[in-house]
Amino acid sequence: SNRTSYFHQSVGGYNPAKLHRFQDLIDRKIAQEIKTFAAYINDAEGDMSKVPGDSIAPVLNMLNAKYVIFGNRENQVVMNPYANGNGWFVGKIDFAKDADAEMLAMQTLDTKSAAVADERFRQVLDGSPLDSGSVELKTREANKLTYEVTTGRGGVAVFSEVYYPGWEASIDGKPSELGRVNYILRAMRIPAGKHVVELRYEPASVATSETVAFVAIGVMLLVFVLAVFFSVRRGRKEK
Repeated sequence: SNRTSYFHQSVGGYNPAKLHRFQDLIDRKIAQEIKTFAAYINDAEGDMSKVPGDSIAPVLNMLNAKYVIFGNRENQVVMNPYANGNGWFVGKIDFAKDADAEMLAMQTLDTKSAAVADERFRQVLDGSPLDSGSVELKTREANKLTYEVTTGRGGVAVFSEVYYPGWEASIDGKPSELGRVNYILRAMRIPAGKHVVELRYEPASVATSETVAFVAIGVMLLVFVLAVFFSVRRGRKEK
């Protein structure tokens, strides 16, 4: 139902702005994984140690699906110990020639240690030593995410967030470029050391819309003030 999505960030939740690419992933991967995952959890009566989560739900795990509601009784919820987390480093990245090849590669992809990207993101993501590291989400807002990222030699960090035009990235306050991996996720090269990574949604269209809105409000206020002024003035003349 839509009730879960109203209160929580739901993997398959309803959103009127859902991307076609994400819907495609639901149709071709997520729907079947949810069905299989739920069946295993039901059979195990919620004992996640008996569920082979890494092999049957790699896409759900990369989407950081932390909790699963299962069974017919209310409040049957288990924590998914196989979820990849808010972000992680990969030790391998392959490049696919198009979307179909990328989706095909997802069939056997270990999302915790490897990634696949469209060839057009090679310049953004290729050339890193692909070292391991840690990614910790510090703050989350609707249009801003802040991470603390640490890596010994540098590498490619994958973030469990949907790639969408308009999101801008920075490392320690300096602009950086985002790429897309695993069909829908954001990724970027991170230099060696400890850094603060910030992702902001600041498309030019939003800034333009805000400017137009403020100008419109200012004009309306000016018209209102002038209307009051002339109304009072006319009233005084009539006296």
